Formats: sequence, C-alpha cells, structure tokens
Amino acid sequence: MPTATKNHGGDRPGAGRPPASPGLQRRAAQHAALAVAALADVAADPKAPAEARVVAAVALLDAARPSVKG
Repeated sequence: MPTATKNHGGDRPGAGRPPASPGLQRRAAQHAALAVAALADVAADPKAPAEARVVAAVALLDAARPSVKG
C-alpha cells in the first residue's frame, strides 16, 4: 500500500494557539508547587487507578526534563 504524503499546509500568519498572557502565566506559576505535589501524591498512591498513576508519573517526568521544543 503506497504511503500518501501531504503536500499542503504550512505556516500561516496568525495560525495556532495564541501565547498565554503574562498575568495567566504568573497566576499559574503560583500554583505550580501544589500541582506537582498533587501529581506526586497520585503517582505514589497504590489505591489510585494504574492509568492515573502512569499519567501523573509521565506529567512529572515531562515537567522535570528540559523542553526540546523550538
């Protein structure tokens, strides 16, 4: 079965998600420690569903690694 390639699309001015406002980033940063603690609690809770523990662990790992996005 041949593989189709997409020869359309590309960068469009104004496309994509707009950047977050500095006020929103500042408010979110105020809750970062609480969010990380909640994720750690879920990841370590043997009574939590396995899927929730994995999602929490992945979120923690993603937050701990430096971003490779441009």
